[in-house]
Amino acid sequence: MIAPRDSALPYYIAVDRVFDVGSRSLDEVVAQLEGGFSGEGTLTARPARQVAGFTAAGVLVDVPPRTRHAYAISIYAERAFPIRVTYHPDHEREALAAFAAVLDSWTWG
Repeated sequence: MIAPRDSALPYYIAVDRVFDVGSRSLDEVVAQLEGGFSGEGTLTARPARQVAGFTAAGVLVDVPPRTRHAYAISIYAERAFPIRVTYHPDHEREALAAFAAVLDSWTWG
């Protein structure tokens, strides 16, 4: 988990449970996860992006009134990596900027 040094900032970045996907496509993996996401709140698709050279699907889960989760879900080495930023909606711009910086600097090892 990556948390800001300032504990007053209402966001943090984490990698949720990594799991094996075998030869399933990213679309199949995201569809599998939708049930869990929709159980948390309102689900919206976000634009896909690259994470260290691999396509990542975007998902936004809005849990009103005070929490949002933005995910970048990528498959690497036949494993799904749901990378997430959780934040208060009032701080969306700064939380998503921090998330983008982490994703832009991501490396697979």
